[in-house]
Amino acid sequence: DGTTGYEIMTALEDIFIEPAGHAAIEKRYRGERVSFDFPHVSLDAKRRVLRGTLNADVRRIAPMLAIVARRAKWPVRPVADYARAIVEVVAALGVYRTYIDAERPEAGVRDRAVLRRAIDQVRADEQVDATALDALDESLLGLWFDADAEMARARMSFVLRWQQLTGPAAAKGVEDTALYAYAPLASRNEVGGDPGVPLDGAVDRLAARLRERATLHPRSLNATNTHDTKRSADARARIDAISEHDREWARAMRRWRRLHRDLRVLPGPTRADDDFIHQSLVGVWPLTSASLVGTAWLDELRERLTAYLQKAFREAKVSTSWTNPDEEYERTIGEYVARILDRDASATFLNEVRTFVALLAPQAMWTALGRLVAHLTAPGVPDIYQGDELWFAALVDPDNRRPVDWPERERVAAMVAAVEDRGTTLTQWRDELRAGELKMLLTRDLLALRRREAALFADGDFERVAASGEHAGRIFAFRRRAEGREVVVVVARRTAALGFPPAGDAWRDTRLDIRGAWRCAVHGTRVVAGDDGLALRDAFGILPVAVLVAE
Repeated sequence: DGTTGYEIMTALEDIFIEPAGHAAIEKRYRGERVSFDFPHVSLDAKRRVLRGTLNADVRRIAPMLAIVARRAKWPVRPVADYARAIVEVVAALGVYRTYIDAERPEAGVRDRAVLRRAIDQVRADEQVDATALDALDESLLGLWFDADAEMARARMSFVLRWQQLTGPAAAKGVEDTALYAYAPLASRNEVGGDPGVPLDGAVDRLAARLRERATLHPRSLNATNTHDTKRSADARARIDAISEHDREWARAMRRWRRLHRDLRVLPGPTRADDDFIHQSLVGVWPLTSASLVGTAWLDELRERLTAYLQKAFREAKVSTSWTNPDEEYERTIGEYVARILDRDASATFLNEVRTFVALLAPQAMWTALGRLVAHLTAPGVPDIYQGDELWFAALVDPDNRRPVDWPERERVAAMVAAVEDRGTTLTQWRDELRAGELKMLLTRDLLALRRREAALFADGDFERVAASGEHAGRIFAFRRRAEGREVVVVVARRTAALGFPPAGDAWRDTRLDIRGAWRCAVHGTRVVAGDDGLALRDAFGILPVAVLVAE
């Protein structure tokens, strides 16, 4: 029925990140290193994996390409030349795999496009024997309708083995290496994502993906958390918020580096690793002040962060790795984390982290709620990860597989079910930043709406809804329609400039291009659109999310 939903997860994440702030963070992260960007890092990582862990697979299929070349009577080159061509084109391939097989022996339109792009990129670099590259080009993209049976079998055997290589190369080179080695804003570094894609146009890309999903794969999964995400959705929301406070982040990092000067133990951490450590710390910092009583929480945080960083830096393969661990570097990282999280040695730093997280908390909550609403109403089937019914800030496994506090979720679910005065309760939870209770309420209500409007959410059309006014660029809105029923979904994004809370009059003259009367499944209020559309100040009367059901 489709995919497991990683591509929707990463496309959805991008709409909540401030492009200008992200650009400033990335510029500081890269410094003067011209070739230090995600495309270069991922290309180099895939090359290293293909020459290392996957070298046996490369050496297995290179002679198969040589056999195709000989049978086709193309100029024959040494097997090493074919191996080099294979490594470079696999590294340049922009997708996990292509879909050529005995039933579809010729590359389809999309496969042809990505293969042509990769081959042309390698050809332009002029680092590969041209004759060997021609043989690979012809084997993948040549026309084979008239090939004799023996030739066709030799070519297909090679292509099938080639496709078995490209997926692991992407998984090990990009997912397990580059996404850890290049992380100016770590929330963009997730499976299926590309941190090198510009953030401008993120809403258009997401809308295009959802439109395609509604048309071709309406029962595909949509995920925001999985067992394999580098960090949970709520941890990503906290890091996303840094992009809306990039100047404050730069000042904080300069000050924290000064505070930590005497706490560092050479050889670690590098400057990039230090950025990664602090973003990870901010992402999983406890949600409420009540969680910060005593020292047990600090001990737990230190253990979680130390284990995660060992895995992350080994995956990055820059200062240490799984196959060649630098135990001295890892030891110094562990000591560094222990010292910066020591209440006596780093009291000033810990207080400043608490203050900085408080600055990010509102934007993180709006992002988490907006993502949740889109997740539960977009084309596809929402996949809710265990524990994510409340605020869930976790790092990659095993951190995200810690035991879930089900009694607490049952308690909050019962409290949500007992809410009578929705307006008063939502306002109170909003002002107190009670993200967990709000997530539970939205999850409960929107899953109930999906049940009531099963046909609409299972097979309904997807259409983006236009907006106008001062803050039109700060929302993402779409409608779902089926069998005479209609729902319009509106979520706010990048709202720091609107102040707290980004509700009601904060939206000034911004309007949605819809007409008629609607009942909001979130707020419980009735709103009416005029001839000039619906005022966002009405739709966002309490929270900057709305799911409007047509009357």
